[in-house]
Amino acid sequence: MSSSNHIAVAPGITGRRSAQLATLVVFVAFLDFFIGLPLVPTYADDLGASATMVGIIVAAYSITNLPGNVVAGYFLDRFGRRIPITTGLVVTALALAGYAVANSAEVLLAVRGLHGIAAAVLTPGAFAMLGDSTQQGQRARRMGRSAAGIAVAAVVGPASAGILADRIGYEPVFLIAAGLMAVTAVIYVIGSRGVGETPSDQEVAETAEELGNGRLDAVGLTVASVVVVALTIGIGTLAAYMPLHVEELGETSRTSGTAFTLYAVMALIMMVGAMGVFGDRFNRLAIVSGGLLLFGAGLVLMAANQDVWAVFLGMGVVGLGFGLLFPAAAALVADSGGTRHRGRAFGIFYGAYSLGVAAGAAMSGSIADASSAAPTGVPYLVAGILAIGCIVLALAAMSRGIGTVRREGEAA
Repeated sequence: MSSSNHIAVAPGITGRRSAQLATLVVFVAFLDFFIGLPLVPTYADDLGASATMVGIIVAAYSITNLPGNVVAGYFLDRFGRRIPITTGLVVTALALAGYAVANSAEVLLAVRGLHGIAAAVLTPGAFAMLGDSTQQGQRARRMGRSAAGIAVAAVVGPASAGILADRIGYEPVFLIAAGLMAVTAVIYVIGSRGVGETPSDQEVAETAEELGNGRLDAVGLTVASVVVVALTIGIGTLAAYMPLHVEELGETSRTSGTAFTLYAVMALIMMVGAMGVFGDRFNRLAIVSGGLLLFGAGLVLMAANQDVWAVFLGMGVVGLGFGLLFPAAAALVADSGGTRHRGRAFGIFYGAYSLGVAAGAAMSGSIADASSAAPTGVPYLVAGILAIGCIVLALAAMSRGIGTVRREGEAA
């Protein structure tokens, strides 16, 4: 099945083309998400939503996206990658257009919920494609390159959305986002002919022999999911608490925005640079452990020092940790999912991702309220300890052989 020009993958899939399409989907999916972050709360307020309703509308995306991730995994394995991803792109484009025509808070709530469901298939599907099209010994590097699109979207999305909304209004921005998603759907449909189809049993067996075991490794998937929950609890804490902390330090929202940009840039450097050099040379969980240590250390630094320089330094270290950890964890999920279950594996993984972000945001607020008499920064400390504590789990799993990278030509 393999050839001199292409990585050995499921039949009909050209490795390079599949990876390029997956990278495009990852970038557009996260750009869509980050564009909405600064716009949805104020747009809902303009439509007459109460403060409580604004919170519900903002949360509706995650509420529907989380179970949607898990359900999407089933469809990705049952029908192949192409049909679910195409459907997700088209319905997401329609949902984005729906924002522009929403004339009440209730309609916006329904659109927001539909958006979360439609987008739920995109990232698990794209990363499943990356796992399908890449040999085990190259997956962390490929995951890092594609995940770099997340960092780019985090830098470009909120800033461009805010500037455009100020100049042309909310509705045109949502229509532009819908158009971008529709164009992506067209590119994907044209480019994915023969990519992401469901292989036969014989083809699955042959692919499994070349790329790795076709069975689901529940232990590896569980470890990766627990790690990503710890990671995203920290991200949720930063998203909800860090702007308030910066304000307490006497700084403006521009400072917190710059800190998030620094975080994204450092993650991008790590994913594109360092992970390309050694991402597949070591056990996945050794790299994950290093990422957890950096991520947790950055949060602890922010908790221990009540100065704005500590925010910037801490966010930079946190970004390095994310850039190290995330591609390795995603590669572990691709390894663990096997040929038949990779869609489900990434559905569970991204469900855990959504859960952690929501839990971190809620937890940080509760901790901040409960510790109002304590020194500022307690939410950072709790999230940092959780991240560092997960190193024990990662090392214990590594001692059992989980996360070992099998080189091309080695026995499965």
